[in-house]
Amino acid sequence: MPLALFITAALAFFWFGHFENRPGYYYLAWISAGLGTLTKGPVGFILPAGTILIYILVTRQFKLLLKVKSITGPIVFLIVTAPWYVQVCRANPDFFDFFFINQNLLRYTMTVHKRYQPFWYFVPVVIGGFLPWTFLLPAVIRQIWENLQPLASEVWFTVIWFAVTFLFFIPSQSKLATYVLPCFMPLALLIGYACRDAAPQARLGFSWAVALWLIIGAALTAVPFIHTSGLFAAMHHPERITPVIRYGIIMGPIMLVGSLLAIMAARRFGSVPGFALLALTLMFVSLGFSGQWDGMRSTRDIVQYLPANAQVCAYGKYYQSTAFYGRRPVYLVGAMGELAFGQSHTNALTINRNEFFSRLQTRKDFYCLTKTDHLASITEKVTKVRIVARQGELVLIQGPGGAGF
Repeated sequence: MPLALFITAALAFFWFGHFENRPGYYYLAWISAGLGTLTKGPVGFILPAGTILIYILVTRQFKLLLKVKSITGPIVFLIVTAPWYVQVCRANPDFFDFFFINQNLLRYTMTVHKRYQPFWYFVPVVIGGFLPWTFLLPAVIRQIWENLQPLASEVWFTVIWFAVTFLFFIPSQSKLATYVLPCFMPLALLIGYACRDAAPQARLGFSWAVALWLIIGAALTAVPFIHTSGLFAAMHHPERITPVIRYGIIMGPIMLVGSLLAIMAARRFGSVPGFALLALTLMFVSLGFSGQWDGMRSTRDIVQYLPANAQVCAYGKYYQSTAFYGRRPVYLVGAMGELAFGQSHTNALTINRNEFFSRLQTRKDFYCLTKTDHLASITEKVTKVRIVARQGELVLIQGPGGAGF
């Protein structure tokens, strides 16, 4: 995600400027913060600036406030950010309220965007997302505790970097797993710090990680053989494990073989190379087979064969791949979340519910893409609805006059 890239770059350039005594890198930090602000708004500045400010306060290095180009740096930041924001606000007078207030302030403080998650949501995200290195985190904590007095400034900075990023999103009323991507770079640096003098703890963590990998490998291998028993029938969306049913016989052995190779590497070279092989095994499986799940989220197989003259609309939710694979504009029934700003302007692609039901009832070339959960509300108005294509929880429907394709 670009925001994570620019936040990481801003703090990395500060690192080089401060710890390597290369003042020119401070300007690159300001530029990176500006690019992060262009990408996602004020959070691109808040997280790097907050991390650096708290680091200065904790370590009492107040002269650093002058060294970080506190006068010329903001000018560079404004040169990067201001032209685009000024121009877009001039062209769209309501953009400031929509973007800065609605999409940033209200998204953080209120549940209006319907992405609320409990306060602990990011804990399993970070723990799971950092596997297998998660098993080394106890060693990190122990190393920091044992060296707390005095703790090196580089370690303080890295701890604060992680803490500020992670804790900033805890109170947010809108949470997505990708929000905490900037946390993983400081965690990786802390793992490197801990691995220098934590061989016993690393060996213990590696044992737990290998055990988990072996369990996952065995489970993936078993799924294709046991799914016929009806074990997964009670799942709300059993189609989500279809890729495992198809390819578990390949994915599982890869995890098992990778685990065995990691054990051999750990015995010969140490736990850290073993961890690295476990991580590479997971990366190989993820990159090799994640496309099977991506395909389930795409509308390509449903809409790419639509007749050339057909109209298609989205009801309940807009799937961004529809216009691309359908090679046509997509009508929207009512306002749809983040698209509401554009829909509030005069356009020909937003239709109200009455117009939608009328077209579905009378037009033979009118199709609707929706989720199975919404079929009941549609059939209350148009009783003879025909499903012409289905993919997981997505369905493409026509009214009574449609002939499919």
